[in-house]
Amino acid sequence: IPPDPREVYPQIEVVRLRLTNSCNLRCIHCFVDAGKPLKNELSTKEIFNLIDDLEEMKLFRLTLSGGEPLLRSDFFEIAKHAEKRRIPISIFTNATLINDSVINNFKQLKNLRFIQLSLDGASKDTNDEVRGKGNFDMTMSRIEALHNANIPFSIDVCINRLNYHECDQIIDL
Repeated sequence: IPPDPREVYPQIEVVRLRLTNSCNLRCIHCFVDAGKPLKNELSTKEIFNLIDDLEEMKLFRLTLSGGEPLLRSDFFEIAKHAEKRRIPISIFTNATLINDSVINNFKQLKNLRFIQLSLDGASKDTNDEVRGKGNFDMTMSRIEALHNANIPFSIDVCINRLNYHECDQIIDL
């Protein structure tokens, strides 16, 4: 009888998998220095193999992130492979690429737990200083679209010297 994977592997609850370093924003606080793809990014097959290995570990959740993970042309193939392996996923995105088509694809993912969106200010001025001009309005419209589609989401805020004074207003928002 093969051993129970929980006896062989330490229990890992959440893995954040950076699918790409590519990003269409240049946020001033980016901790991964995202922008252009790295030369050694994992192929689709390598990611599938990793997901297969994670299945054995009884993973609680896989977070697909980047850079901007939706820039990968194989993003939904990867998400569906995790679904085949019965691994719940969350998606950490800057929201810029969310449109009706992407929302429809999100709705097809039975293993999707929530979308994590970045918002770094309670006002246009503050958020756009961190993330770029027009980002606040765009993100707010994507939040509304996800809400209207009944897709669960969370807001991630990176508190910094430019927005710490808006913490209460961010929570209220």
